[in-house]
Amino acid sequence: MEEALVKALSVLFGDRVFPDVADIDTPVPFCVYRQIGGTPVNTIDGVPADRKNAIVEIVVVSRTRKETMSLMRAVEDTLMQGPIYATVMSGAQSLYDDETKLRAATQEFSIWDIEPQQVGKGVVVIPTLIITPDPVETFNKVLNQ
Repeated sequence: MEEALVKALSVLFGDRVFPDVADIDTPVPFCVYRQIGGTPVNTIDGVPADRKNAIVEIVVVSRTRKETMSLMRAVEDTLMQGPIYATVMSGAQSLYDDETKLRAATQEFSIWDIEPQQVGKGVVVIPTLIITPDPVETFNKVLNQ
C-alpha cells in the first residue's frame, strides 16, 4: 500500500513525499504521510486476512493557505480515485507554524491494501461478524434469575 500511496502523491509533489517527517530545510510544497491506525480484519478461523486497512494522515505544507488548501483538495481527489480508492475520514484542518512561517493542512484517509497478500492456498477470508445474543432471550434469562 505504501508504495502505491507514494506513487499517487508523487504526481502532485514529485520527490517531496515523506513518511512520518520531512527535514526542516525541505523545499515547499511537500507532503508527509503517517499511519495513525486502521480497521483490523478478524477472521472466524483465525487465519490472517489477505488485506490490511490503514488510517493515514496526510500533511501538506507550503507557503500560503491558498496553495496549501488547493494541494490538499488535489490530494483528496487523487486518493479517492483508483488505484487507491481511499475513504475520506475527516475534513482538512489548516495549521500555521510560527517558527517556519509555513502553512499546513492535515486530513485523514482510510486506505485498504490494493493487492491482496497470499494467505494460504484455498483459504477464504471472511470478516468477523459481531454476534449479539437474542435480546428477548437475554431479557428472559435476567427475569428468571
